[in-house]
Amino acid sequence: MQKGIGILYCGGCNPHFDRVALVEKIQALEPISVSFEHLQRGKEYDAVLVVFGCSNSCASLDGVTAGKIIMIKPMEGQRDNLDAQRIINLLLE
Repeated sequence: MQKGIGILYCGGCNPHFDRVALVEKIQALEPISVSFEHLQRGKEYDAVLVVFGCSNSCASLDGVTAGKIIMIKPMEGQRDNLDAQRIINLLLE
């Protein structure tokens, strides 16, 4: 049975961080046991991946229903939180 993963993006104000490319990398790592889709508010997901581009964290979680919410954003001096394999592991836990 596939896990349903909703993807929610922030507003995209940071031109130095390609949010979509990171999600595509994550999707390429686990194409069989996970079903990714753009988040539909009110729909229940096994997990939701919220991708922020900066520390403003502007994406609203109103109406988000999920067993798990994983929030990721680039942090100065830290790149391990953007590691695609680490993120997919968190989603599959």
